[in-house]
Amino acid sequence: MTIETTAPDSLSIDTVKEHILVYHNEDDAILQHYIKASLNAVNGYMHSSTLLQTYVNTAQEVAYVTPDGYYDFKIGYTPYKVEVNGTELMPNEFKNYNARVRISEDLIPPGATVKAYVGFIDDISEINQARLLLIGSWYSHRENTSTLSINELPDGVKFILDNISDVSV
Repeated sequence: MTIETTAPDSLSIDTVKEHILVYHNEDDAILQHYIKASLNAVNGYMHSSTLLQTYVNTAQEVAYVTPDGYYDFKIGYTPYKVEVNGTELMPNEFKNYNARVRISEDLIPPGATVKAYVGFIDDISEINQARLLLIGSWYSHRENTSTLSINELPDGVKFILDNISDVSV
C-alpha cells in the first residue's frame, strides 16, 4: 500500500513564529518538530487525518480475502470515499472499522486497484488555530511543568477540535 498526501501541511514556520512572538531563527528546528507533532496530536485526537490523503492498494495487495468473503485493507483513518479501478463505491458497498476498510470480494475484479480517500476537504484554518495554541503551549512549557497530564490537550485546543469533530475525549 502507498499513501499519497494530496494536500500539503498549510501551517508554516513563519505563522508559528508570529503566533508565539519569536523573531529569531535559533529555535527553527524545534518549531518544525512541533509543527509535525501538532499535526499528529490533532489527527490522533480527532481520529481523522486533517490532510487529504489517498491510500492506494495495488493488485498484489488486494489478494487477501477474509474467511467471510471480504477484502480487508488497513488504512489510517475512516475514508470519505472508496474507489475500485476508478469507480466510486456507494457507502453500503464497504464497511469501516478499526482503521480498516472491508469490501466484498465480488466487488473487486482480479488485478484491481483500490483507493481510500481520507482527510478534511474544507478549509482547515480552525484546525491550524488549534495547532498554534498547542505549539504555543509546548514552546512555553518545554519542560514538563504543566498541571495537565501527559495525554491532555489544553482547553483551547480541545474547544476548537470538539466543535469541528463529532469526537469528544
